[in-house]
Amino acid sequence: MHAVVAIFEMDKPEGASLAYLDGIVSRVSAEEGFVSGYWTHDGEKAYNLLIFDTIEAAERRAADIRQNAANQRAAGLQPAVVTVAEVVAHAARP
Repeated sequence: MHAVVAIFEMDKPEGASLAYLDGIVSRVSAEEGFVSGYWTHDGEKAYNLLIFDTIEAAERRAADIRQNAANQRAAGLQPAVVTVAEVVAHAARP
């Protein structure tokens, strides 16, 4: 498995940026290879951790994030970090 780790600066933490995520969550969840995803924020930055079953699927998602910077900025999100990393361990409660 591979993860897309993306960090965004947030201009509008309680406004348009969160509304923007509504469409993104459903779209990303339907992508081929999607396993799980977490969209979080601390009021200043948004942190996304998206897990895919192949590196190719993760790289497609990372490329899409990079290519959609104009839409993200319009929603109050400024991409700061977008990277793909191999998942080497995972833990979850049943």
